[in-house]
Amino acid sequence: MKVNVRQNIQPKVLLDSAFLGQGLPMISQEELIDKIGGFPDVGVVWLAAGEIQVGTIADFLACPKDESWHRLDRAKVGSGYNGYCTGSVTMDVARELGVGFVATAGIGGVDWDGKVCSDIPALADYPGLLVATAPKDILDLRATVAAWRKHKVPVYGWRTDRVNGFLFSLQQETLDGVYKNETRGLLLCPIKHELRLKDQNILEACRKIGLETPAEQSPHPLVNAYLAEVTDGLASRLQLDALLNNITIALQLEEEMQP
Repeated sequence: MKVNVRQNIQPKVLLDSAFLGQGLPMISQEELIDKIGGFPDVGVVWLAAGEIQVGTIADFLACPKDESWHRLDRAKVGSGYNGYCTGSVTMDVARELGVGFVATAGIGGVDWDGKVCSDIPALADYPGLLVATAPKDILDLRATVAAWRKHKVPVYGWRTDRVNGFLFSLQQETLDGVYKNETRGLLLCPIKHELRLKDQNILEACRKIGLETPAEQSPHPLVNAYLAEVTDGLASRLQLDALLNNITIALQLEEEMQP
């Protein structure tokens, strides 16, 4: 894998560009640069000019994009397209560069048809820690937890041993335990229940979008666009706040692990 790390960055935590580029409708580029750019040791991963790029949020947003850009998971990153890299590619790049932490908000899992997102095998291969919030709400949470176990991915909660949804509150599932200085696996940092979306009709509409999206296309950009519209941007705000919290935790843990 050819990786071009921009000269202005020595990343301690990597972020996926699929979320930053396609998952935050109604959040301005200026705000992303201001808030994420406030973390100088954080890099963003995307594909341009035939190479994986690792740079600052400002580097990523300044990179010219057009309709040829695709959403790329680890199976598609060698396709020759430019595009937004998902969590699976970001973990593969982190492994290549020796970066011990990847951060995001919602993550992939198992959908209601039983399809396993590439995030899960990438997690199994990644020797570091993915700090995330929860699997996305259109997925089958119970099947996702079972898939983590099948792939031998250790999964911990931040001050909890349960996962019960992302932007909505769902039926809870038990994790492997409360996080205690582990250096590999998945760390879930949930959004507080009182801040989550309450309208179950919105959740059902999101799941319908997921079911109706063609198999070769990711439903997540469509779901996020719908959520932003019907919540007047609140869903994007919750996801950005979750990402910033996960970055903060990842950097804190990285510092604590230094000799």
